[in-house]
Amino acid sequence: MKAFEQFINPEVIAGHKIDMLFRIMAKLGHRSNTTGLFNLNIIGIRTLDNTPNVFNDWLAVWYYAQTEYSNGLKAERAYFHLWPITTDPGVYYLKNPLKLAGTMILKEGQYKNVYKLDLHRGKYLALCQRLGWVKVYRDRNKDELIDFKPDSIEQGEFGCNIHRAGKFGPLVWIDKHSAGCQVFKDTYHFNHFIQLCEAAKELWGNKFTYTLINESDFDMLK
Repeated sequence: MKAFEQFINPEVIAGHKIDMLFRIMAKLGHRSNTTGLFNLNIIGIRTLDNTPNVFNDWLAVWYYAQTEYSNGLKAERAYFHLWPITTDPGVYYLKNPLKLAGTMILKEGQYKNVYKLDLHRGKYLALCQRLGWVKVYRDRNKDELIDFKPDSIEQGEFGCNIHRAGKFGPLVWIDKHSAGCQVFKDTYHFNHFIQLCEAAKELWGNKFTYTLINESDFDMLK
């Protein structure tokens, strides 16, 4: 079984998946949060599946929190979540870019303390790019295919937020729900994620790091 297949396999224990992410982050020169309660590691994983308009990527979150055992003892333990998202825009915005430069597609990298809890489009609480710049590709040819062209990269504050698709339940198609943001397929998963972010905010302040890696990065674990 390939490393990435192990990672998304629900039968593989969480500890092994955390170790895989930690090793990949180290190899890429990215920082992992390994101390403190609710010091979240938020990691998007863009898969090699380029099928347009579907939620075929992942968001992994791991952190330490205190747990109480049946004998009354308390201890810190690692928690891990893996949720389906999209790291790519939907077909609607690929064909109808919001800017002449083209539709944005977040570039892989670690964006330290760039995100904060804020209102997405003034409507609901999400993790929003408000505190710094990110790098994006610009897809400007208005077809259904996602283009990652090195000569199209821009850097700036683009409102590349982490938010949900619909109000209720999981959706099948991205459609107008992403113009290049990182978007949850399932509202229930998103609400859980925001609860974790609120807990982290109380301890660490309203600033969050988001790291986007690629499925191909798992090949480094061979």
